[in-house]
Amino acid sequence: MTDKTYELTVKMNNGYVIYEYRKHFSGFLQADASGAGGNTGDDFTCEIPSINNIKNGPDTTSSDSVCKKYKSADADDTRTVTWKEIAQAWKAVGNNMKYCPAALVIGGGECQTLSNTAGGCNIKATGKSGIWQNDWAQGHPNFNLFNPCDNAKAVYHQIVRPAPGGDPCDKGCYTYNTSSDKTPVVLRPPTGSLYGDTGGNSNNNCNWLGPFCHYQKDVKGGPANCGGTGKPSGTAWTGGANTDQPQGFPYYYQSKFLEYNNKNPPTCDKSNTSNCLNISKQSYQLAKQYCDSVT
Repeated sequence: MTDKTYELTVKMNNGYVIYEYRKHFSGFLQADASGAGGNTGDDFTCEIPSINNIKNGPDTTSSDSVCKKYKSADADDTRTVTWKEIAQAWKAVGNNMKYCPAALVIGGGECQTLSNTAGGCNIKATGKSGIWQNDWAQGHPNFNLFNPCDNAKAVYHQIVRPAPGGDPCDKGCYTYNTSSDKTPVVLRPPTGSLYGDTGGNSNNNCNWLGPFCHYQKDVKGGPANCGGTGKPSGTAWTGGANTDQPQGFPYYYQSKFLEYNNKNPPTCDKSNTSNCLNISKQSYQLAKQYCDSVT
């Protein structure tokens, strides 16, 4: 492992640039996330996962203890769904456990807790969109979003759009709107955005944490009143895009997850990029512990 060099690969897809850092180890080429949401072997990797790899397990919701425990949860439910239970819900619906740490971190940044020592997401405080904020499924007859298992099942359809019965104008991380529109067009948010380059990478932060994307795109070929341009537009998981969230994406979520676990994450912003990478590593290790406890 001595011949170690880095190169930046720039690809074009439908007129948009995809940046990808790769490294060579004695002739072996592998994807790398150096400075973009993780750069160690025990950390998040900056990549666009295969759309066919997001779900890879059986659906055991009918027998799973967590799914049954929260089956009748509603808006007035004051219980806290623990981090381990959230990981178990992710597994119960057949989602790939490789992405369980990312799911916990994103959920930890979207949900609400009663305190940093509560040990998870409070159902009532989090609200009607649930742990992963599945706005599209509010009121949907097939999903009780207060139940972490239904929420984990619904989040797949928030990642892969359009959702069953959903708005055809919905944007998505992956889109199955037309046969020519199945591939995301950006690996990183546009340079110069409010939330860019807090990880020390001149080409901006990674746009992905597992299968969860930050910057999404319009549905190409969709209804005319939707725009239908296929261009990057808006945000799917918004954390880090606001001016009061200097950590940027994905570090806002990673920092919030540590905070909700009663940790004290260091200041992460464009002036403290090493802290951001440290937060990434800490959040991955902690989330993976929860995920491994149910596998």
